[in-house]
Amino acid sequence: MVTFRKMVAEEFVKIKEIDRSETINLIYVQQGPDIVEVVTDHECGRWNEDQIRQLEERYHYELINGGTAVGSFDNELLVGFGVLAHNFRGAKSDQLQVDLMYVSQNYRRQGIATRIIQEVS
Repeated sequence: MVTFRKMVAEEFVKIKEIDRSETINLIYVQQGPDIVEVVTDHECGRWNEDQIRQLEERYHYELINGGTAVGSFDNELLVGFGVLAHNFRGAKSDQLQVDLMYVSQNYRRQGIATRIIQEVS
């Protein structure tokens, strides 16, 4: 059973447990005022060590500066997470951005990302 809970800054080391791999067959591109579908064949593999380090740094930075992270766990395995950034944005500085959002390949299409967004909101 998958569970959800708030994560702490020190859990940045768990990010490498996520399997972000996927095949992307379709992307959307803005052309003038229109959004156009573009067929593609792009393989997005697992993270390399440098990418993991960069993600860990972003995660840790956001949390120590007031951001919020929610993780989805299958027992102790991190299978999804989202980070709500700490900086307010927008013309009125009244909006926050989801800075990181990943769900492992085998756990997609189960409502995990939706639940994470609900939990960080």
